[in-house]
Amino acid sequence: MHRTLAVLLVVGLFLVAGGAALGETVILDELVPWPLMSAGISAEALLLSDEPIEPISGWHEFADIAAVRVRFGLMPIGTTDDPGISFLFLESKTPQIVIDSDNDENLANNGIVSPREQISSRSYSWFATVSGEYQDGESTIVSESHINIAALYSYEDDGYIIGYSGFCQRRGSFVVEGKSVSISITSLLPNVTYDVSQLVVAVDGDFDGYIDSLPGSHEVFGPGEDIQIGTMRYRLTQVTAWGGSLSLEPIGTAPPLSPIAAGETAPAFTTISVTGEKLSLSMFSEDVVVMQFLPSLEGADCSSCVSNDPFLKRLVSIYDALQSFDNVVILAVVPTSVIPEELYQLPSGRIHYVVDPALTAQYRRNYGTIIISPDGTIAAMDEAWATFKCNRPHGKFDELRISEIAAVVQRLLQDVHAP
Repeated sequence: MHRTLAVLLVVGLFLVAGGAALGETVILDELVPWPLMSAGISAEALLLSDEPIEPISGWHEFADIAAVRVRFGLMPIGTTDDPGISFLFLESKTPQIVIDSDNDENLANNGIVSPREQISSRSYSWFATVSGEYQDGESTIVSESHINIAALYSYEDDGYIIGYSGFCQRRGSFVVEGKSVSISITSLLPNVTYDVSQLVVAVDGDFDGYIDSLPGSHEVFGPGEDIQIGTMRYRLTQVTAWGGSLSLEPIGTAPPLSPIAAGETAPAFTTISVTGEKLSLSMFSEDVVVMQFLPSLEGADCSSCVSNDPFLKRLVSIYDALQSFDNVVILAVVPTSVIPEELYQLPSGRIHYVVDPALTAQYRRNYGTIIISPDGTIAAMDEAWATFKCNRPHGKFDELRISEIAAVVQRLLQDVHAP
C-alpha cells in the first residue's frame, strides 16, 4: 500500500470510529468488478498507430509473430503527465493484445492476452487490471483499476475499432446508526478518473449486508443525487481523483427508501395527471395498475413519435393488449409535458398521463413497466440482473413481453374475483 494511501486509511478509520461533527471520510480500499450495464459508462474510442505512441520498450519480441499486424494503442488513464497505459494490438483472425499493466513502459514483462469474450463473429473484448498515476499535491499516487477493452470489427474499414472504459467499483465501509455499512463508487468517466459530478454511488442502505447495485435499485444513486442510508441522508462533497476516499456530509433524515422489486409493497403515492385529476395508489384498491415509465421527449419532433419511438409504441401495444380487461388502469409517467396528440386519443378512463419527477424518483425509474396488484404488491416488472462467471459480472435487462403483461393482469384479476 502506498504511504499516502496508508495515511488516509488511518485518518479514515479514526473518523469512522469516533465520528466527525462535520462529516465522514470513507476509505475505499477494495476493488471489485462492476457490471458495465449497471453504470452506463460510455466507451472511449482509441486510435491505433503503426508506431509507439509513447516511448516503450520490450515490444519487438511480439512483432515477429507470424501473420500478425502489430498496432500500438494508448489508454489515457490518470491525472499526471504520464500519457497513460500503452498496449499492443496483434491483429489476426482472432486478435490478441499485450497491455503494459504495471505502466512501466516496458512490455517485456507482460504476456499476450487472449480475448475473454467474443462479442460477435469478428469482435472481441478483454478485461485487465492496470496501474494509473494520479497527482495528489506534491505526491504521485499509483492506483489499480479494472478496465474493459473492446475490438469491434468494421467491414467498411476492413479493420478494428478499439474502445476502452472503466470496469470497477471501489468499496469501503463506515458506521451509520451504529452499524457498519458498505459503500461503493464507480466513475462514469472512461479514463477511470473520479469526479463528484460523474459518480454512481451504491450503498447497503437497508443494512442487509448486500449492495444491490443494479439499475433501479433503492441503493444506487446517480450523479448529483443525495445518498440515503437507513434514515440518514448525505451529500457527497469530495472524492480523490483515484477514488481512494470520499467525504460525506450529513444533511438530515428521511423515511427509509422502499425497495422496488417483485413481491415488495409498492410505495404509496399521490399525484396529479396532466388533465388535473388527483390520483393515488389507494384509489385503485380494486384495480390492477400498470405503470409505464417513459423517457423524456423534450425537444423531439413528435409529428411521428408514436410510430418511431419504441417506448411509445410499447405503451400503445400495452393499451391494446389490456383494453378488453375490466379493472385495469394504465399510468403513463413521463418526465416532461411533451405528449404526442396521438396518445391523447386513447380513452382517458383507462390511461392517465402524469408528469411527476418525484414519482419517477420514488420508483427510481425513467423507463420500464411495473404491474401492481389490487392489494398493493408489485406483481411483476422489468428487471435487471447480474451474476458472476469467471470472476466477471454478466447480466442484462429483462423486459416484460406484452403477452406476459396481459397474462399477469389476467391472473391477478382472476385471483381478485375468485369465489
